[in-house]
Amino acid sequence: MYFVSKTLAEKAAWDYAEEKGLDFISIIPTLVVGPFITTSMPPSLITVLSPITRNEAHYSIIRQGQYVHLDDLCNAHIFLY
Repeated sequence: MYFVSKTLAEKAAWDYAEEKGLDFISIIPTLVVGPFITTSMPPSLITVLSPITRNEAHYSIIRQGQYVHLDDLCNAHIFLY
């Protein structure tokens, strides 16, 4: 359901931008890692740390090996803006 909701949200954004005549760019990052400011650990960090914490439920995601650092993702947004 998570991926379906993400796909539908992006489609709605594209439709809205077209309807209003807006320029729109969609950035769909892979697993985002880096510093965080929340009081709880973000799910992406839980996944990245799974080999250390031995949380085997996340191993299949780790095996994909597709990550982006938060700083790089922020720079991409700035560059494309």
